[in-house]
Amino acid sequence: MTDFLFAAYSAEVLAASVFLFLVIGLARPAVASGMRTYYTDARMDVVRHNLEHYDWAREHRSGILEKAEHWAGYDDAKLRTLVSPPQVPRAYQVHNDGCPVHGVKVHEQGLYRWIIDFDRPYKVTCPVGGETYPSNDFEAFLATDMKDRSLLTGPYADDGWGW
Repeated sequence: MTDFLFAAYSAEVLAASVFLFLVIGLARPAVASGMRTYYTDARMDVVRHNLEHYDWAREHRSGILEKAEHWAGYDDAKLRTLVSPPQVPRAYQVHNDGCPVHGVKVHEQGLYRWIIDFDRPYKVTCPVGGETYPSNDFEAFLATDMKDRSLLTGPYADDGWGW
């Protein structure tokens, strides 16, 4: 009986906490400091000095700007499609067993080493052998609310749980 009461009490406290957070935490407008916090004046001086005196700093800046231009080319609708919806269980990891061809060898250089191209949604490329997975068109399958199983084609079809 006490477990039930504790669970009911905990649920009530949780609900009240969420409500207060939403009312108090989100109802007030956001306040921006208007000041830099990470890149202090001293750090910016070092950045300017390095850009003025070193090729490697200018090359690094060019690479950053090139990547930023790529991202700036996406409209908001495209950017929203880059987040997997909650009904896709494998959204946090490609597969527990690694690559279907190379297994956990893909993790030798660290976790999450899969190559992702945002212009090819729901496709990943193995960092070891260069194969692309899944074999089916997962985006089309997802568009059917993951119900049209005829779209699960090829040797490494993904139904949302990985292949």
